[in-house]
Formats: sequence, C-alpha cells, structure tokens
Amino acid sequence: MEKSANANQIGSSANLTIKAAFAVLATALVLLYIGGVASQQLQPGSNSISQSQEALYEMEETMTAYSDLRCAEIAFITNGEDRELPYMRDCATRINQHLDKLIQLLGDRANKYEVQSIKRNLNDRLIVNEQIIETRKKKGYSATAELLDTDEFRKLSVLIEGQLVDLRTREKQMQLATSETISNNNLQTLGAIWIMMTAAFLILLSMLFILNRYVVDSREAERKLAEREARMRAIVDTAPDGIVTFSDSGEIESANDALQHMFGYSAGDLLGVQIATVMENLTLEKLDEPKKSQFGEKHVVGIGEEIQGRRKDGSTFPVEAALSVLNLGDRRIYTGIVRDITARKEAEKRVSEFYSTVSHELRTPLTSIRTALGLMTSGAVGELSQKGGHLVRIAGGECDRLIRLINDILDFRKIEAGKLMLKPQLTNPQSLVDTTFQAIRGLADDAGVSLTKSIEFNEALLCDPDRIVQVLNNLISNAIKFSEKGKEVKILVTETKEGRARFAIIDQGPGIRDDQMNKLFAKFQQLDSSDTRKKGGTGLGLAISKAIVMQHGGNIGVETEVGKGSNFWFELSPGESLPSAPDETLTLHRLRVMLVADDEKVTEPLKELLQKSGYDLLRAATLAQAERIIEKTFPDVVLVDVELADGSGLEIIKHAGGALVTSEVPIIVLGGWNEETGRIANPVLLDIQKNPFDCVRLRKVGRQAGVLAAESRVLVIEGDSAKSNLLKTTISRGGFYVVDEVDQSLSATVRELEPDMIVLDLSVSNERCFEVLAGLRQGEEHSLPLIVYTEKGLANADINKMTLGLTRHLTGAGISTDEFCESVSRLVQGIVMTTTESRQPVESPN
Repeated sequence: MEKSANANQIGSSANLTIKAAFAVLATALVLLYIGGVASQQLQPGSNSISQSQEALYEMEETMTAYSDLRCAEIAFITNGEDRELPYMRDCATRINQHLDKLIQLLGDRANKYEVQSIKRNLNDRLIVNEQIIETRKKKGYSATAELLDTDEFRKLSVLIEGQLVDLRTREKQMQLATSETISNNNLQTLGAIWIMMTAAFLILLSMLFILNRYVVDSREAERKLAEREARMRAIVDTAPDGIVTFSDSGEIESANDALQHMFGYSAGDLLGVQIATVMENLTLEKLDEPKKSQFGEKHVVGIGEEIQGRRKDGSTFPVEAALSVLNLGDRRIYTGIVRDITARKEAEKRVSEFYSTVSHELRTPLTSIRTALGLMTSGAVGELSQKGGHLVRIAGGECDRLIRLINDILDFRKIEAGKLMLKPQLTNPQSLVDTTFQAIRGLADDAGVSLTKSIEFNEALLCDPDRIVQVLNNLISNAIKFSEKGKEVKILVTETKEGRARFAIIDQGPGIRDDQMNKLFAKFQQLDSSDTRKKGGTGLGLAISKAIVMQHGGNIGVETEVGKGSNFWFELSPGESLPSAPDETLTLHRLRVMLVADDEKVTEPLKELLQKSGYDLLRAATLAQAERIIEKTFPDVVLVDVELADGSGLEIIKHAGGALVTSEVPIIVLGGWNEETGRIANPVLLDIQKNPFDCVRLRKVGRQAGVLAAESRVLVIEGDSAKSNLLKTTISRGGFYVVDEVDQSLSATVRELEPDMIVLDLSVSNERCFEVLAGLRQGEEHSLPLIVYTEKGLANADINKMTLGLTRHLTGAGISTDEFCESVSRLVQGIVMTTTESRQPVESPN
C-alpha cells in the first residue's frame, strides 16, 4: 500500500509535473504566440529605429569627413605641401559615399531631400576646395587667406555645417517619436507579464546594443580624433612660422616650436605668459570684434600686420602677424601666425641705402655738370662759338634728362615704400592746366603739335597741385611725343555723373594695340611705336601717375582706338580728404599770420589789410608774447618789426627755440616806420622757396641790392672741391665776393675774414662744425647768417646745434646749386640791409 501510495504520489506528482509542464508549455506557447504577434507589431518600429541609427551614424561620419577635409585644407594652406592633397581628396570621396548611403537609408522620407541639398552644397564646397588648392599653389598664402575670408566662402561653410546639424537633430527627433509610438503600442499588452518582460528584455537588449554601438563608435571617434590631433600637432610643430593661441585675458595657451625658438623660450616656458610680453604693441582692443552667432565662426582681423617682438633676453625684432579670433560659445580664442621679418627688413634697408647711395653718387656729379654747363651757356667762361653753344645745349638737355630719370626712379621708390607725401591745398582745374601748359608749351612747339584746352568744370579741388601737375605733364608729354607734326592734343575737364572732376588728354596719335594694353601703367614699360622717332622716357611716367591719382582717392584709365588716337583720363573728387602721409595729419585751415610789432603806425594798416584778406591774425607786441603764442598756436607766416621793446625782431628765431627754423616758417622782417617818408619801410622776405635760381637772376638781385653787391662777402666751406669751385664761380657771378677757408681753424677764419654769410657743407666734419658754431654763438659772430648743406638731412637736435643768426638748412636730395645762390642772396640782403656798417671788400680768389 505504501508503495502504491508512493506510486500514486509519484504519479500524481508526475501528472502534476506533466500538467505543469503542459501548462508551462501552453503558457509558453501562448506567450510565445502573443510575443510573436507583439514582436510582429514591434518589428516595423525596430527596423525604423535601426535604419534611423544607421542614418545617424552616416551623418556623424559625414561630419567627421568634412571636419577632416577642413583640417587638411588648413594644413595645406599653412605649409603649401602637396602631401595633404591625397588626404583631402580621400575626405571628399568619403563625404560622397556617406551621403549616398544616407539617401538609400532615408528612402522616401522628407530628410532624403535635405541630404540631396547638402550633397549639392558639399559639391559646391569641393569645387571651392579645388580653387583653394589652385590659389595656394599659384598665388601663395596671402591670396588664399583672402579667398577664405570672402563672404561667399564663409556663408557656404556655415550653411553646410548648419544643414548637417539640423539634419541630425531632425533624425533624432524622428527616432524619439518612433520609440514613443512603440511604447504606446506596448501599453496594449500590459496584461501579459511575459510580453512585458520580453518587451523589457528586448528593450534592454536594444539599449545594450545601442550602448555597445555607442561605446564602439565613441572609441572609434576618439581614435580618429587622437589621430587628427596628432596630425595637426605635427603640422603645427613643423610649421616654419610661429603659431600661437591666447585667451581673452591675453594669456598664451599654446605655442609651437617655431614660435618658442623665435622668441628664445624653452619648451613650455611660453604657456601662461601674457601676449603683450612678447608682442609689445599688440593690443586686444584692435582684435575686439562683435561675437558671432554661429559656433566656431572665424574672423580674421589682421593679415600681415607688422608689430614689435621682444625676445626672452629683452632684445626686440620686427615680426609680421596674421591674427584671427574664434568664438566658441561664450569663450573667445585668439590665434596668430607670426613670422620673423628681420631678414626682410635688413634687405629693405639695404635696398633703401642702395637707392640713397646711387642717388647721391649720380646727383652730385650731374649737379656739378649741369652747373658747369649753365656757367658756360651764361658766358661765365667767355663767349662760345655757335657750334660750341649748340653742343653745350645738347649736353645740358641730356643732363636734365638724366636728372629726370633719377627723380622718376626715386619718386617710384617713395611710392613703393608708401612714403610719397602729399601737400593738399584748394585749387581748381583751370590753374592746374594753365601751370602745366606753361611748363610743356616748349615741348609742343618743338614737336609741331598744338595744345588746346576746354575747362567745362572748374570747381575747387583738394589736392597736391604739384603732384597733379606732374600727372598732367606726364600724360600730355606722352600725347605730344606720339603725335605727328601738325596734330592737336586737347585737354578737356568735365564733371562726371558722380560729381567728380574728369581730366581727359585726347590726342590724334596712332592709338594703342590690344596686345600693348597690358603694359600700360606698369613700371619700366614703354609701348612700341609705329614710327622711327625716338620717344625717350623712363617707362615710369604712367606708373607714377597712377600711384599719385590713386593716393588722391581717384581713378585713372585710357580709351583708345588704333589709327585714331587715345584718351587718357583721370578723375578727382572735389573737397574730399586725402590719405595722410606717414605720421602726419593733412588739414586745411585759414592761413595764420603772426604780426610781432609794437608801433601802431606799423600794426594798424597791416592789421586791417590782413583781416580783409581773410587771414587769421595773431598779435604780439614783444618777443616774450610771440614766444607764448608760438607755444600754443603755430603760425604759418611771421611778420616781425626790427625794433621791439625787449630786443631786435631778428631774435625771434632764438626765442622760438628753433621751431620756426625747423618748420621752415617764412619770416618777413619789417623795417619799421620811416619818419621821413611817412611809410612802412620795405620788408625783407626770408623765405623757403625752392624754385631754380639762375645766374642772370642772381646778378639782377645783386644790382637791386645796391651797395650790397659791392660789399657782401660769402665764406664757402665745402668738402667737395669740384662743387666748391662751381659754387664760388656761380656766387661770384651773382655779384658777391667769395672767400675760402684758410689754413687755420674755422673760428679764426671767420674772425679774420669777417664774412657776411657762411655756406657750410657738413661733409667737412659734423663734430668739428658743432664745436665751431658753438664757439661762434658765444662771440660777436652769433648773428652771422648761415646756410648749412647736408646730403641726408639733420635730426631736430642737430638742427638746433647748426644755427647762428638767420639760418637755412638745405638737403642735397632736394636742392640745386642755383638754389644755394638764391639762399645766399636773400639771407645776405636780409641782414645787411638792416645795418649801415660798411666793410672793405676782400678780393675774390677767382
């Protein structure tokens, strides 16, 4: 029985087990069935999620490839090496592959059309990439940087990045919506725990799968990022130029090896150093620009800016920096590419010195030759035969042509160096054309060409009249040279639609062929002519003319037709301000005239006359008052009475601290009131004119001076014997006695010969001259007029040392021998006319 009971029990247990097994199996089958049904309902959602995830992956890969392309571009632009090109093209291929895969994954969804739009824009971007490569190869870094800085390039880059970000955002939103739909469907099967557990399990598996995929992708992305960073670091560290980044506070955050070596720092020593420590005159204010709304948008704020660098040892050197700012949200990073330009500056200095040396070595003999020829022409060495006079005139013409060539070369050098200074003033087209006609009429007459003008627009222009006349002279002389005898050259001045003055020089010459047009306005270029006449010229006239017009803010061009002639024109804007010369401010104001006199009979008529003429009058009754006025308001012209309450009016130069001499302010000395005639005595003008002054004019001035011509003595102290002889001969022909430095000290020479004027060449010895003049200023010779001649100019401190009485400082680069004579004549007259002292004449050594 027990066994039966046990058997029954075992049977019952077995049945129960079997039933339970069947129940579990049935439950399992039901659950499996329900799960299968549920899984069938979830399958479309799972597929959609899978496709969406793949699409997101392809999007990330596309953005990575695009970022790699940008990095490769930067590397190629920085070093210009072709080794980056294969990688750039590989990035372009990857981008297209990922976009094609995206189009397949998205099917007919709306995002598919967005991907197609991105692909079109990326294709445009790849075309720009090819342009970048071509520009970097052919035109270099600066031109490529300008291409990257264009609005079109930045807009296209921002558009692509924005499209990729927006596409990724919409895809994530769609994925989220799909997951929410699946969750809503799962709510209908909440009664089945197994289904819920299965769904949870499936969801868990999905999440694990996604997490696993995320981890794998993250590791892969980190690996690629590390590789990219290593590649960029290698590029930066091997770049020949210094590369630095610094924060808003000016603290350096990174610096490559080239920069550290450039500034003399060891590896890592620059980190944390203020940027102003190594770049003295760099201020963050000039880099401060409004923040950009797009992430990562760059803004280049300085390309090729020259600043002063300071090494660790304190020494300074010039550098050129291209600076940019990168906005990353609320954080701003500054980036700079720095290049040591010491070698370039040295080369430029050597070129400048070469120009200066060549100019001096050419000008000095040419000046002597021209002066000697002028003396021969004027009969200083006796009458010349007709043939001899003709040959001398030919030589003089060729000498003038060489001087013009040198002047053109030096002018163009100034233009290239950005040192061409303009002296603007109000003038009108009529005056400019008339001045040009006076200078060029002889050339037209010799060529048999008639000159006509038509001034239809004559409004006031703000320009440098000398430079504009130079432009007109160049254009008109070209027109004359290329015109046949009997033809006409016309100058027409009209008003453009924009209200600008248009100067047109119209000729009836052969015109210019199309294949010659590219030579126009280029330096050292001359057009081929159809005739056999020698045109002459330097090939710099049009280039200089273009530079002058452009610096005035104008335009220049040509209209031509072969066989009919050419029309060279340029335009200027009335009343517009001009670009200032370096370290100068060009302003126009009413002429300020300072009147220094205490005699009402002198001051009242002059006051009324000056005020009616529109001048700003500055009044001073004493030298002390004049000095105080000059400290506050510098005059343009000074009128001074000889007799003042606190001294002689001629001492105003000393009381002004040399400022009037340094600035070359014209001084008019008034003789005061003449009681016998009841009139103001004739004034003496001590001016700063630089017009050529020939021997005939010098003799005329000497005759006008009366007794001066027989009593004035000039001491010439000149280191160049050839120039000294020419000066002495020329000055002697002007009616003055010339004496040489005797074989003793300069001070003793001056005291023994008692000259009325000293002409001093600083080539003798600067230090010696400083010492002698300092001694003369302490004695009776302190009021002697002095002309100081130097080839390269003087510093302000040296100018004050090189001063006696009335002093004129002349520079060899801008003064001729004739101008020496003019200065001698004027200064001697200005001094001796104020005294009745007579001296016995000293025989001229010539």
